[in-house]
Amino acid sequence: MSALDIAYAVPRVVSYTAFSSWISSLRHVTQ
Repeated sequence: MSALDIAYAVPRVVSYTAFSSWISSLRHVTQ
C-alpha cells in the first residue's frame, strides 16, 4: 500500500462511517 492509497482510503472510510451513523440516527428519530 502506498501513501497515495492511504490518502484516498482514509477520507472515504471516514465519510462512509459518518454517513452510516447519520443514517442510523435519522432512522432512530423517524421510528
